[in-house]
Amino acid sequence: SIAVTLLSRPQLTSNPNRIAVFADPVYNRFDPRLARLQNPFAAVPTSHTTALQVLRADLGVDLSTLPRLNASRTEANAIAAIAGQDHVQQWLGFQATPAQVMQIHWSDFAIAHFAAHAIVDSKHPELSGIVLSTLDHERRREDGVFWLHDIYRTPMPVSLVALSGCRTATGEPIPGEGIAGLAQAFLSSGASAVLGTLWTLNDQDAGNMVPEF
Repeated sequence: SIAVTLLSRPQLTSNPNRIAVFADPVYNRFDPRLARLQNPFAAVPTSHTTALQVLRADLGVDLSTLPRLNASRTEANAIAAIAGQDHVQQWLGFQATPAQVMQIHWSDFAIAHFAAHAIVDSKHPELSGIVLSTLDHERRREDGVFWLHDIYRTPMPVSLVALSGCRTATGEPIPGEGIAGLAQAFLSSGASAVLGTLWTLNDQDAGNMVPEF
């Protein structure tokens, strides 16, 4: 049924070369960006996450302890370098929020790119989502998840949604309909195509691999 809808849907994108990128959200209180805001002259703690196997998924993990995805910023900058700064708009760090995603006039963009942790719940697809910044500038906790129901109610008539996170193309198999999950939600919200992953995704590898596409 989604395929039939996609084939009959008119192309609404007015700017076929513009890309919206959401990357490098703020997840935990130990993030060096929070320390820098409290004291601009303080030494920034050295991050060791690039040396670890940081995965872009948080299923079963406390959202307040999610590690920073350092390579996702590198990924966002690589996309801007390839496509050209004039064609890419970035929402990084504290700017990467679900509220910002839902405020955008997506008809002005051709591609939506999310480089962030992802929740993929195969048993309860409604609990799936893209995890964006869960803290604001004042260290206050906020719901930073772009939940499945948020995706469904956000019109996104883009040519492509790229989900650079773990297992973002998986979900609950429904006979006759396919996989119920993030990809299906974005297709239903207006996207013509969704690029996702079937396996866990290492942050550093994703930062190096995704721009090659």
